[in-house]
Amino acid sequence: MRLRGDAQTGAEAEAEAEEVVLLPKANFSVPVHTLIAAAQASHGLGGGSNFYGPYKAYCTRRLSRLRHQADVRKGLSHGSNAKGAARHAFRPLSNPPDESNNFNEANQHVNHLLVPLFEAERAWAHAMELKALGETKQKNQHTPKRHYFLRRLHKAVKHAKYLQQLASATADDRTSLESQLYFHWMNGNYSLETSDWRGACEEYGSALRLCQELATQEEHNLELRDFFVGRATQTIEPLVRYCQYELGKDAAGGGSQEELQQLLQQNSATSAQLRRKLDSLQNERLASEASEGSMSTLSFRGQNIFVDDNQVRVTLLKISKDLQQVPGSEFDEEKLLQLLTECDTASSIVSAQLKEYNSKKSGPAVNKKRLELECLLGYIKYQQLKERMGRNERMINELRSETTSTTKRLEQICHLYDALLQDARAVVGLPGGPKSSADNDDTHQDEEDEFVLEANAHVLRIRALRCYYIGSLYASPSGQKKDPAKAVALLEQASSLAAQAVEEIAACENMEGGDAYLTSMEDLEADIRITKCRAAASAYILSAGSGKMSSKSVSRSLLERLDDATIHDSDVLAHVPPKPEPIPCKPTFFDIALNHINTEPPVSQLQQHIADLEKGQGGSSLLGWFRRT
Repeated sequence: MRLRGDAQTGAEAEAEAEEVVLLPKANFSVPVHTLIAAAQASHGLGGGSNFYGPYKAYCTRRLSRLRHQADVRKGLSHGSNAKGAARHAFRPLSNPPDESNNFNEANQHVNHLLVPLFEAERAWAHAMELKALGETKQKNQHTPKRHYFLRRLHKAVKHAKYLQQLASATADDRTSLESQLYFHWMNGNYSLETSDWRGACEEYGSALRLCQELATQEEHNLELRDFFVGRATQTIEPLVRYCQYELGKDAAGGGSQEELQQLLQQNSATSAQLRRKLDSLQNERLASEASEGSMSTLSFRGQNIFVDDNQVRVTLLKISKDLQQVPGSEFDEEKLLQLLTECDTASSIVSAQLKEYNSKKSGPAVNKKRLELECLLGYIKYQQLKERMGRNERMINELRSETTSTTKRLEQICHLYDALLQDARAVVGLPGGPKSSADNDDTHQDEEDEFVLEANAHVLRIRALRCYYIGSLYASPSGQKKDPAKAVALLEQASSLAAQAVEEIAACENMEGGDAYLTSMEDLEADIRITKCRAAASAYILSAGSGKMSSKSVSRSLLERLDDATIHDSDVLAHVPPKPEPIPCKPTFFDIALNHINTEPPVSQLQQHIADLEKGQGGSSLLGWFRRT
């Protein structure tokens, strides 16, 4: 054995090379992508989250465990006989691997494959963390340079390539295919970040073909087949289309609007990396439209608002795009939250400008600008409140469509109407609209009254519905807050509010959905009358119920014993849903005594009666069926 520091001649090196014997291929099997997906989902990157820091820390801990595992320590560590060498210090394999000593060592344990895999994952997570930190650009916070992020991403590509080379020599065919897919995916990410659209398109295309090939091989494991199909269709294909769009834009001098809209419509089903790219592309498109004069004039409450700030125009264009994407009937929480976020951003920008003009000395030009900013702020808040109210109304309709009438459902509806009433009152107090100045005329005043009239009609309508459901909650027989007297009072108030709402809605000439609101108020008045009758009957039962219950009223509602005048405070009007009742096998004409039976006969007597009938001869004759009692 040669000691450390001894010189090795060329003859000795050639002799040692001749002594090396290649070991047979170990054929390790490593599920690369399912292993990565499980690790990411458990450490900050699952469910659409983008917390790269915890995942990077997990990769570091996992690498430490892989390198210091007891049964692999001999192959991954320096020899203890070497002078001055740490006994358990990690000794990585050479990169790129050679086909002699390196593959022999790699064939000894599967951890030689797992180490470069998690090295690549750690470098990728660190790169994404640096990129997210650079995109945040918070004040008084150090943001890393872009070349540091690209260097870490290139390091991930290097480890992925090493994994591919090592897997081709030591793993089975499936692991080799997955490692090739992983390398092409990582190399495509690097080309995408460096704006090498052609290289990214080629790498993503190779990854797409390998992913489809892996999916076709999974004929028996349907779960893995769905995994690779979903990765191909939802992650890789959109990236390929995006790179093709960028290539076409560079070739033609600008991509078409239709292609961009198709990419943006598929934004929810793609990866976070592509979503950031598409958002950046959309911002560039909106900035170009804003510079050309789009959204320079708005109309709100009879006022023409001139928008001269380019940043406000871009934000208003985003709001307009989001309003087109938010569906009217189908509920999409993600798109609605995006719209509300854009409205908050626009409101903060306009509020800062309005605060600046409020601090200036009053004058004709300053007052006009203040009025325009107030109208613009009112327009933005009105769009936000309108969409939020529509979302709450859709949720209420879903709760109404449920067949079960439970106390919990009524409570949820009441809470939603509380939020609706708060938003409706906020619409009444929105800033903007014509002011009492010398240049205002009667037309502007009429338009102002029309807007306020519609807002007050909505307030009355929501108050009536809220009051009705609170009364129904107090009238519910199974509720903890059962109080029929309060329910009657609330329902009378709901009836009065519904009548006022009908008058206000009818007075609005161009109210959107006015006919539907009138119909809903008419239906509400009918429901109020029905619920009020039930609540009044329950209140009478509570006030007059002092007698003892008769034997006929045991577990029977008042609807089932109308001939019994005995009332007790524990009686119910009707069972909802109705209790199951036994149906006689004979028509009622031949079973007249059934109406006079108050209690069901014991099961033992029924079984004895059936046994007697089976032993007798009554059922064998022609009239035996009629002789049965």
